[in-house]
Amino acid sequence: MIETATENKIRLIGLSRAELGEALGAIGAETFRAKQVWQWLYAHGVTDFARMSNIAKGQQATFAEHFNIERPDVDRALVSSDGTRKWLLKFADGNKVETVHIPEEDRGGRYVYLRRSGAR
Repeated sequence: MIETATENKIRLIGLSRAELGEALGAIGAETFRAKQVWQWLYAHGVTDFARMSNIAKGQQATFAEHFNIERPDVDRALVSSDGTRKWLLKFADGNKVETVHIPEEDRGGRYVYLRRSGAR
């Protein structure tokens, strides 16, 4: 698990579904909560536990006490003429990650994502 530098909360963004379940279970949450929180984070993109309407307000507050769901800021964004996109993401702890999105039309419209940590 990754603790954020601020407030020593566990950062949920980036955990696997199993790790998310373990983190929630460690504070006494029911096992089905992992699926709910996962859907709110990745299907709905919420960044505030209070917006998770199918989770009781008391549990939302408990989650907010223990966990962080902030996403990184886009430090730089570039788009090339072939549609390739590159983002430099900056996390709250100052670390940066470069992510590249390459459209691959010859693969049925799929996209390839590459990432490199330690970007400056």
